[in-house]
Amino acid sequence: MKMICEHQVVSLSVAARKGHLLIFMLFLFGSVQAATVTVGPIACNYTSIQEAINVASPGDTILVSNGTYYECLDLNKPVILKGINKPKIDMGYFFVKSGSMMQYEDMGACDLGSGVAIRIDGITLDGFEIMNYPEDAIHLKAQNCTINNCDFSLYAGLGSTMGIYVDSGSNGNTISNNHGNKIYLHEGSFGNLIVDNNVEDLTIWSNLNKIYENKIDVVTLDGKDNILKNNTIKELDMRQSNNNIISGNEFLRNERSDKNELRISDYCKNNTIVSNLGDFSIFVRGSYNTIEDNELRSLSLGSDAH
Repeated sequence: MKMICEHQVVSLSVAARKGHLLIFMLFLFGSVQAATVTVGPIACNYTSIQEAINVASPGDTILVSNGTYYECLDLNKPVILKGINKPKIDMGYFFVKSGSMMQYEDMGACDLGSGVAIRIDGITLDGFEIMNYPEDAIHLKAQNCTINNCDFSLYAGLGSTMGIYVDSGSNGNTISNNHGNKIYLHEGSFGNLIVDNNVEDLTIWSNLNKIYENKIDVVTLDGKDNILKNNTIKELDMRQSNNNIISGNEFLRNERSDKNELRISDYCKNNTIVSNLGDFSIFVRGSYNTIEDNELRSLSLGSDAH
């Protein structure tokens, strides 16, 4: 990591000595290629990730060296933010102890309660551990972004929070290879790709998403025209869900609840449940659902299922 930072400092120094040449090139071509900015404790361009974001230009790459950064981030321009060896973004700095409870100080720029807030389209966030966040590890309210290879852990005693919260209007994003407690897709989002994540809980309140090759303890599905394919799932609860495809998934027993089942409520219609396997049960109350070629323990039909 240190060599990367030192290289960048030298590059910036050389560029500064050749300022006249840079101005001449701008005059000829009218634009500058995307730059690489480094963040780290020693010999880097910046020691604060947010400071690097603030000075970066759209399209720049920000490389963050391994370490712990006590800050929250507001990603407000389309950049690539990449961690080297999984640096930590720790909001624990904002916690104060009051009696036996942990409370939050005035968080200023972190008033959203998120470790990372993504508000602009076209951002890439890759390779971070986000910890001690009071609300969401990552709050996504943008389109065509990528969140990859991030871990999110909780502060002891804080209760339920979201790992990745995909807010209304967040469409066409890719969320891949992340590990943690929960991914939540808001009902105003659609068309997102959720692939190769390992999470305890996935809640889908939106439409037209593709959910592929994840490891998930509990899935709650309350949307339409979604595809869940080739995942490992312990429980799947389908609520007001229509026209979804559930295919090629493996169901395992959930050690926490001692359950492994797929529940289809009476508000579900026209779903296709095919070629899933495992020692699991399907309980159906909804209407006009197709259930075929599954390897399962039992199939139960409610009185209103047809």
